Amino acid sequence: MADCLLGLEEFVALHEQYSTAVGGILKWMYDQELLSEESIVRWFQEHSLGTPGPAGLVRKAAAKFVQWLQEAEEESDESEEESD
Repeated sequence: MADCLLGLEEFVALHEQYSTAVGGILKWMYDQELLSEESIVRWFQEHSLGTPGPAGLVRKAAAKFVQWLQEAEEESDESEEESD
């Protein structure tokens, strides 16, 4: 799974114009169950958004999607607590 994310970083390093598609690519990989929520969040947190180079660029582009993932998980946890 990490290979997919590292490959995405390498691709964006070579083709920065596609950095805006990172969120959509991650969502597709998540929807297709190629990547788990945990693996995406763990990868995202390995570097800060201010990291120079492709790692930072990709994470900046992925930030909204990762935030959505984390909020969806929090809402899911709250729903489970309410139904208990």
